[in-house]
Amino acid sequence: MSEDDAKREHRPRPLRGLLWREMRLEWRTRETVLATGLFAVIVALILSFTVAEHVVASLPGLAAEQPQTARLQAGEVAGLIWVAFTFATTLGLGRAFAREREAGGGGMDALLLIPADWCLIFLAKLLATLAFTLFAHTATLLVFVVLLALEVTVATLAWILLVALVATLGHVALGLVVAALTSSLRAREVLLPVLLLPLLIPLFLAATEATALALTGFLLPGAWHGFLQSLLFLLMLDVLYLGLGFLLFPVVLRE
Repeated sequence: MSEDDAKREHRPRPLRGLLWREMRLEWRTRETVLATGLFAVIVALILSFTVAEHVVASLPGLAAEQPQTARLQAGEVAGLIWVAFTFATTLGLGRAFAREREAGGGGMDALLLIPADWCLIFLAKLLATLAFTLFAHTATLLVFVVLLALEVTVATLAWILLVALVATLGHVALGLVVAALTSSLRAREVLLPVLLLPLLIPLFLAATEATALALTGFLLPGAWHGFLQSLLFLLMLDVLYLGLGFLLFPVVLRE
C-alpha cells in the first residue's frame, strides 16, 4: 500500500474520533439538547397562541378554495416556525465552544493540539451541532402541529424537515465561524446573534417560502416549482457558507 493510500484510509478516523468526542460530552450533560429543545418548545408555545384563533387547520383544503388566503396563512405559520427554529439554532451555536471556554485556555489549547486537520474539527462541530439542533426542530414542529391543529400528512412533515435540514446546515456552518470568533469576548451572547442573523436573512426568506408551500400541500399554482427553486437556492447558500466555514474557521482558531 502506498503512502497516499494509507493517508486516505486513515483520514476518516480523526473525524470519527472528534465526532464521538462531541457526542460523548453532550451525552454526559445533555446541556445543549435540553436547553435548545426546551427553549424552542417554549417559543413555539408562545407564538402559537398569537395565531391559533384565526389559522385554518386545513391549509391544503383552503388552498384549493381560496389560494390567496391560504398563501397568506401558510406564510404566517411558516414564519413563526422559522422564528422558533432560528432562535433554537442560535442558542445551540452559543454552546458550541462552551466546554472549551469553561475549561479555560487549556481547554481550547487541547482542542487545537488534536492531531487532526482543523477543518475536521470544524466538520465534527458542524455535524454534532446539526444533529442536536434537528432534534429540537422536530420537537418544535410537532408542537406547532398540535397547538395549531394543523392537518398535515407525514409527507408534508418530511418535506418541512428536509427544508429544515438544508437551511440549518447553512446556519450552523456560518454560525460556527461567528461563534468561534466571539467565544472569547465578554458580550458573546449578544454579539453572536447581532453579527450572525443579518447574514442569514436570504436563507430565512427562502426557508420560510419553501415551508409555506409545503404546508399548503403543494396545491397552490406553481407550488412545486417555487418549492424546488427555494430548495435549490438554499443548497447554493449551503455551498457558500460551508466554503466560508472551511476557509475561515482555521484562521479564527489561530487568532
